[in-house]
Amino acid sequence: MKEDDPLKQDFMCGHKGNITCIAVSADGSMIATGCEGRASDVVVWDAASRAEKFRFCEHDHCVSCLAFSADSRLLLSIGNSRDRKAFVWDVRTGCIIASSQVPLAMNNDPNTAAACAWAPGTTGNGHYLAGSVGSPDVHLWSLDPYRGILTPERVLPGSVARKYTTARFSKDHQWLFAGSASGDVVVVNVARKNVQLSHPVCSLGVGAVIEVGSNLLVGGGDGSLTLLRPEETRSAEKPRTVLPGGVTSLTRSAEGRALIAGTDHGRIVR
Repeated sequence: MKEDDPLKQDFMCGHKGNITCIAVSADGSMIATGCEGRASDVVVWDAASRAEKFRFCEHDHCVSCLAFSADSRLLLSIGNSRDRKAFVWDVRTGCIIASSQVPLAMNNDPNTAAACAWAPGTTGNGHYLAGSVGSPDVHLWSLDPYRGILTPERVLPGSVARKYTTARFSKDHQWLFAGSASGDVVVVNVARKNVQLSHPVCSLGVGAVIEVGSNLLVGGGDGSLTLLRPEETRSAEKPRTVLPGGVTSLTRSAEGRALIAGTDHGRIVR
């Protein structure tokens, strides 16, 4: 769909199975899609021409989540609990930079990633940092792009046990915000690799999280849009508005002056 003409739609066809995840690069030039099934490929599309740019065929069974890096150079793809593979792709060349297995949970059950995200920028040594959340664990991933090494590390949950649904880093990449199916946002201290705080926000689970200045706007499964100050210990504010249907996605408009929300009723609200 196009913002200036919401009735005009373009279709990109390239998957044989159901689409399970989608990501758009920060510069708006690329769209990545993943699917489930025997041919669970990741396809990177040129956003302007709608043409297929690259096809990655390394996953089996299902691609659970995708995320472009902030500089639009890298794509992280993570498979489901049967696949247990994670890849970082160079979307300029289509080559694999690094790969790793998704670790088992502490009880040796498979981890299922529901969402992943990259931290803005790189660390002091030029490494990239990413995070993935799901059921039951949160992982921080360190990428050494020079040696092609992708290393996962489990976040210590403390007494917090959640099924996670969304992931978002703070602008200074000191915090990872993980929305949960319980309706709260869990704050992870990246340096310490442990859970710091938990903020109850909504009912029916957190569907989407986006940064608004130094705050977070949280979209709930109950349709609520709530502003949260994540580093404070007090609870979130009352919902700013309630949409018809649970919020499944949040993004900014092209000019950055409006927010766009998708709902599980099939609506797009600006």
